[in-house]
Amino acid sequence: MIDIMSLTRMGGQVALTVTPEDLHHFAEMLLMKSRKEWEEKIESARKDEQEETFLTTDEVCRIFNVCPATLWQWHRTGYLQHIKFGNKNMYPASAVKAITNARSLNETVSGYCKRTSKVDKEMQKTDTNGRKEDK
Repeated sequence: MIDIMSLTRMGGQVALTVTPEDLHHFAEMLLMKSRKEWEEKIESARKDEQEETFLTTDEVCRIFNVCPATLWQWHRTGYLQHIKFGNKNMYPASAVKAITNARSLNETVSGYCKRTSKVDKEMQKTDTNGRKEDK
């Protein structure tokens, strides 16, 4: 016996006499098929999505060599957003990695806090022509 699903796959014009049981069976088959496709899509999305890890404020400060005030300023400007876990600010590792990849190796972060790195101090002592300024 051929069911309605098989007839729809074959195509063509066919006149049918359908019983309520046939319609019920057809509806169940459609629902099972769509549910299976939906579950497959969800499963593939879960495989593609990796678990996000988070870094503490201290860890991010060490990575960028900045103070916590800088991280707060970055949050306010939207440069690096944090997420509150209880009373702690946690930073998504993926966002930190994206910023470190975007920055050049010679770039230093300054201007957001009073702490300066050794590179910043050397840059302040040296003028644009590479000569040491007299102070």
